[in-house]
Amino acid sequence: MKKSSSLVLGCAVILLMLLVCHGSVLGASKVHIGYSAISAAAAPLWAAQDRSFFKKYGLDTEMVYLAGGSRVALGMEADSIQIGFFNVASGVEARLAGGGTLMTGSVYDGYYFQIFGKPTIQSPNELKGKVIAASRAGAASEYGIRDALAHYGLRESDYKIVYVG
Repeated sequence: MKKSSSLVLGCAVILLMLLVCHGSVLGASKVHIGYSAISAAAAPLWAAQDRSFFKKYGLDTEMVYLAGGSRVALGMEADSIQIGFFNVASGVEARLAGGGTLMTGSVYDGYYFQIFGKPTIQSPNELKGKVIAASRAGAASEYGIRDALAHYGLRESDYKIVYVG
């Protein structure tokens, strides 16, 4: 319990530091925090919101769910949200495309996904020529699929990804 409380407090402190350093956030009446997935990774944000940590420090915040990291990155570029919690790859892509996204940290050191398939598929190599579903283009699920299959020697031309989210 002490470790999780420290994690929540640490995340809240980092967010507060970001807010103090970012002028447009200080002028905003409400700070919108976008998150890209409904997962345990976002728990520190929800806990900080639910326990009124942001309010305690004078911040009026609203959590905004935007399915997929690419949508959160777009929301930040449009200044619809001031803080984004999403996959690193979407932030890097936004920056490479000329955006002003600044990454300050990550809660993950890798992907935490599972790939599910029919019982007849016994190994990653059997996915050659198959169609694989991901939530959306630019979402962490797409990058996780590509990286996992590359780890097993499959090239992007060996399979097809369709977006279902």
